[in-house]
Amino acid sequence: MDSTEYSITITKRAEDNLDEICSYISLNSSHEQAEIFLGEIINKIENLKILPKKWRKVPELNDPNFREFIFRRKYRVIYQIFENTNTIEIITIFSSRMLLRL
Repeated sequence: MDSTEYSITITKRAEDNLDEICSYISLNSSHEQAEIFLGEIINKIENLKILPKKWRKVPELNDPNFREFIFRRKYRVIYQIFENTNTIEIITIFSSRMLLRL
């Protein structure tokens, strides 16, 4: 079993997505709920360091290096695995009701 640990980067687009989602939660629920959401999703992203291929391939793409996990049954977190540099790039985070648009 491979024990390589990957580093994680997050695109500006994904950062903006997180900001928008947290702002929405803060306005429609509470600031505390937005903080909890952010902590939980960051924790799940950090877990990719050890098992980046655990989650499914992105159905809209024909590339095994593009993966996604569904967070809280509401949000798709799309990421790309770069085997040559042991890096994972978080590309975008959006509603699971939507199709991917890159």
